[in-house]
Amino acid sequence: MLSGSVVCLKPLSECHKTKTKDWSNDPVLMRLLGRARPVGTIEHEEWFSSLHKRQDAVYFAIETVSDNRHIGNVWLVHLDSRHRKAEIQIMIGDMDHQNKGAGSEAIRLISEYAFSCLNLH
Repeated sequence: MLSGSVVCLKPLSECHKTKTKDWSNDPVLMRLLGRARPVGTIEHEEWFSSLHKRQDAVYFAIETVSDNRHIGNVWLVHLDSRHRKAEIQIMIGDMDHQNKGAGSEAIRLISEYAFSCLNLH
């Protein structure tokens, strides 16, 4: 777990699956995520079960420090150890926590993880 003053990052797990699917199918978030169509149950289950096998991505749930509320997800994709780089993607799905610093802190935490644990630059 990676912890800040507002949010902590935890590996995406079974308890985060339902909200992740709901956010993936929210029309506003779909547009921001570049999704053209909703995610079905089978598709989501297959994607979720494949996460731990991926070598090119690391996924975290964003939870509030105060009450462990799952408010979004942040992930590193296109991990490239040779060139020591990756792309960060983030989604604050809980509208009550948008524009309140949670995303900024999540980006800082995952960047620190990328630099210190994955040796990215």
